[in-house]
Amino acid sequence: MTVLGEPIHGLYKQLIDALPDGMLLHQHGRILYINEKGCKLLRAKYKTDVIGRPVSDFFPDGALINGTKTGFHEQTLITSDGTPIAVEAASMKVTSQETTVIHILFRPHQDIYHELVNHSPDAIIAHCDEKIVLINDAAQQLYGITSKQEVIGKSIYSFLHPDDHDSVRHCLEQMCHHNRPLLNVKQRHIVNGKTVEVELSCAPFTLHGKTAFQLIVRDITERPQLEQTLQLYAKVIEHTSQGVMITDRYHRILFVNRAFTTITGYEANEAIGQTPKILRSHKHDEHFYANMHLLLEQTGEWQGEIWNRRKDGSVYPQLLHINAVKNETNEVTSYVAIFSNITEQKMVESALRESEHRYRKLVHLSPDAVIVTRHGTILFANPAAAKMFHMLHRKQLIGKQLTEFIHPDDRKAFQKHLDPLSYHPLHNFMEARIIYPAGTTTIIEAIAVPIMYQGLPSTLAILRDVTERKKMEQTLRQNSEQYRFITENSTDMIINVSLTGKILYVSPACYYMLGYTQEELLERSIFDFVHPEDRHSIANMSFQTSDPVNVLTICFRVRKKKRRVRLARDDRSQFAQ
Repeated sequence: MTVLGEPIHGLYKQLIDALPDGMLLHQHGRILYINEKGCKLLRAKYKTDVIGRPVSDFFPDGALINGTKTGFHEQTLITSDGTPIAVEAASMKVTSQETTVIHILFRPHQDIYHELVNHSPDAIIAHCDEKIVLINDAAQQLYGITSKQEVIGKSIYSFLHPDDHDSVRHCLEQMCHHNRPLLNVKQRHIVNGKTVEVELSCAPFTLHGKTAFQLIVRDITERPQLEQTLQLYAKVIEHTSQGVMITDRYHRILFVNRAFTTITGYEANEAIGQTPKILRSHKHDEHFYANMHLLLEQTGEWQGEIWNRRKDGSVYPQLLHINAVKNETNEVTSYVAIFSNITEQKMVESALRESEHRYRKLVHLSPDAVIVTRHGTILFANPAAAKMFHMLHRKQLIGKQLTEFIHPDDRKAFQKHLDPLSYHPLHNFMEARIIYPAGTTTIIEAIAVPIMYQGLPSTLAILRDVTERKKMEQTLRQNSEQYRFITENSTDMIINVSLTGKILYVSPACYYMLGYTQEELLERSIFDFVHPEDRHSIANMSFQTSDPVNVLTICFRVRKKKRRVRLARDDRSQFAQ
């Protein structure tokens, strides 16, 4: 390839390729040569992708192409992928032997505005004469554009909903007339063939001596749902019973909810702008707070109990949870503290501790053996249990099977009695025998109740030694039989009456003395059988005395069944009925 009749090679080519800026040479509007830097600025993979193409594919400015822009000026360069970028370019005509070649030197524009536009998260579109002249990467992504070049030069209305064309034209005219921007206007745009809600801001500017417009477009399709969600969160925070406090990274209070005011006494306008130090009770030293901040810095959260002070000066316990909020670069932007007043909880805990202490003392001093088992294994035993099983210390029982102390003949029933599944409130008593190594036995009465112990289902067993009681009961039964035999066979009539005179018991001798059977006299009043003249003396007798063995003797007449009166002597023992 020749330029001005000479081939591009050797030192000339090396000089062009060594330039820090891009350079292309063209003749009659066709690119003859481009250096390596220029190829990179055009985003072309190979020089052959550019050589031979019209210069106007890359530089729209005709004056630059004609070689009349001898000084560096801001220009728009359309890259191979259709992206318009800002460059500084200058052109120069070189003529030799009636042949003219245009040299164009170009380099990246140093204006930060172009970088900001292209890297903006919002979609930005610039149009002039209703034709699109620039879109940034965010706009390309929003509208699903494959190549920016395919929309350059198209009508701006191709993105708008047909029903909005007239209103947009009117807005553009008003902006031109008043020369002021249009902010946050909701419109409908066409995105991938679908209508979406967008928020549009538009501002006029001058481009190559003409009025152009910059559009900033935001997709707000999901904004209503997000706003509803945020409103819901705000209501939850405002109406929760827990106090919420938000501070900035420097611990200045930014927000408090209603519960904060209820708990601390500080109104929102009194707290905002302050630091949490206004709540300090001075019950904690600086070391406590230093550890809190260290843990927040290391883990991003802190949780624990803390004593704080209300506005009125009263001190109260608080359960506090602090979380650090970080941005995408892992920098702390704010802190969120959630807390609750645990005064009542502390009171309940204190009462429970006192109650537990009392019950432990009662269990420890109980004369009955108190044992807790799970699956038959002893987990707890009081001193009385150790004494009952002839152990030196109650801890010797821990881990043993309770049934190993029970007589073999009673073990099966006793084991079933301990099973929580077999519990019945009306049948929770049973008797069993404890057998000792020497072969002696003790009779016990056992109560088994299912409980939760150490967080797991267990059985509480209360054992009472009833050996002596059983002996006494046996003696009473024997004495009772003897007394009954004497009473039933006595020739004297024995009567047991209540305080009102009702006959509760009468011995068989009543038949021989009065002619009445026992059934005829029971539940009748004794006064029905006493002579009327003697009833008053009997009624005046005291049936109550503090001495149960006091004996009173009285003579009175009683009526026999055949209407005859018989003289009787009453040796009455004073006992209460």
